[in-house]
This record gives sequence, structure tokens and C-alpha cells, in this order.
Amino acid sequence: MTQPSAASDPPVPADPFASAAPWAMQLVLRDERAGGATHLAACEAAATAAVRLLDDPRSAPGGPWPERVARGVGGPIRKVV
Repeated sequence: MTQPSAASDPPVPADPFASAAPWAMQLVLRDERAGGATHLAACEAAATAAVRLLDDPRSAPGGPWPERVARGVGGPIRKVV
């Protein structure tokens, strides 16, 4: 059974952990320092971006993103690279 989603989105599975299809939020970290960012700094930047996304009014019901955000929040974290 799937939950309704926006017309252009793939269906949201009732159990996102059972889905083999990945659903990812792509994040890019640009670091122009000579030494580059550490893995921890990249993870911290990703966490900050995720919190800002969840706190954005466009993610709330009535905004343009709630179905997509709900799918991302409801699924497993696949990997951080």
C-alpha cells in the first residue's frame, strides 16, 4: 500500500524500509580551503541543511514540499559519502 504524493513524485511506500528504491537528498559541500573539509565537517553541514529544510515553511502542510519531505523523513539513511 502506498501513501498519496505529488503527481510528479514516485509513490511513497507504506514501509519505506522495505523499499529497494533509493530516495536521496543531494547535498554538495564547497570548501575552498587548502586542506579541504573533514568527514565530520561534511556530516555537520549535511545535518544543518537537513534541519533547515525541515524548519522551512515550504516543508509544512500547505507548502510545496511536504510530500517530498515526508518521504525523505520516513525512509532510512542509506549512506553518507
